[in-house]
Amino acid sequence: MLKRGMPAYEDELFGPVASIINVKNEEEAIKVANDTKFGLGASLWTKNIKKAKTLAKSIDSGSVFINGMGKIRSSFTIWRS
Repeated sequence: MLKRGMPAYEDELFGPVASIINVKNEEEAIKVANDTKFGLGASLWTKNIKKAKTLAKSIDSGSVFINGMGKIRSSFTIWRS
């Protein structure tokens, strides 16, 4: 399990890899998502699109993708300025 202080938690990763961090609830998920010095893009994965749109507004990232990564596929992408 990844924890704060581990390189895979703290650093930006490249390649076919994903960091999975278990959280207890939505509040903790937002806290973890915003606990980075990076932030060009983020993604939320869920069946509840309405909830994801609400949560995405709390993530401090250049863009937030819902059920996808890197490509704009629909109006679910939320851009930050």
